[in-house]
Amino acid sequence: MKTPQTLLKLLKFNYIINSKKIFISNNPLTRRLDRIEYIIKQLKNYIFYSRVPNYEKLMSPQEYISEAIQCAELHKRAFADKRGINFGKDVVVCATGPTFDCFTPVIDAYYIGVNNAYKSKNINFDVLFCQDVYTCFQGIPPKDFIEYRGKDCIKFLGNQQPVTVNADIRNNVFYYNSENKFNFHVDLRPMPDFCSVIFSAMSYALWTTPKRIFLVGADCSSGHASSLKAKHHGDLNYLLKPWKSMANFIKNKYPDIEIISINPIGLKGLFNKDIYTNEFLQNHKLFDENIKILMSNGEIK
Repeated sequence: MKTPQTLLKLLKFNYIINSKKIFISNNPLTRRLDRIEYIIKQLKNYIFYSRVPNYEKLMSPQEYISEAIQCAELHKRAFADKRGINFGKDVVVCATGPTFDCFTPVIDAYYIGVNNAYKSKNINFDVLFCQDVYTCFQGIPPKDFIEYRGKDCIKFLGNQQPVTVNADIRNNVFYYNSENKFNFHVDLRPMPDFCSVIFSAMSYALWTTPKRIFLVGADCSSGHASSLKAKHHGDLNYLLKPWKSMANFIKNKYPDIEIISINPIGLKGLFNKDIYTNEFLQNHKLFDENIKILMSNGEIK
């Protein structure tokens, strides 16, 4: 017959199992191993790269831990020293939607481009992002992308194994990982994915803590800028949901950074301001007397 003390221990034991989801043993070694199993389970929830269906089920615990360490090491090299480099300045983040062709470059701004944006003849980019290598570049970033402006432009390549020939330090190439989540400490944790490189580019822009971010070509509609001669012309309306999540993330983590949408289509009204260019207004009639115009010196009239 069980004593009251024994029954009390059993009740506590069952409570711990049901609330903590871990196994408790009297053996110290077993308890330690069970705690490790629990931590590994949490790591699986933490490291989830959702572009591959059921990715979390395809890797062993050791592989998950290896991924976490690799991500921290990659991101420390890629992003740690970029924190705050644009404090008080203007940053322009360029996606490649149709309205990209209606943008007049702002003087004295820091330019971040994605995928084929580097082909623009009007902008000298300071940073390029690409994690859609298979969609945009048929598996391998082209030589002119990797060598673009040499050391004067940083290239970030996401979700792919480093390629030795492309890792020449003279080309300023770094690698990173991404997941379907917005993280503040991108120097340690994955960049946001959501099936579009623009979210990683925006997260990097925020990480550099500028005064303003001008968002260009993020139409969240369909098609690409004709001047870039991109082959992919899919419908991008599905990105509106993660854009709304990013807007909430910015409001909570970067409330002092002003986000300005240039010639917005799908993202109209989502951020602090909607501003237009004269080039856009020449081809689009907007019946609004309060429309603001972006000038080449960065002023808004």
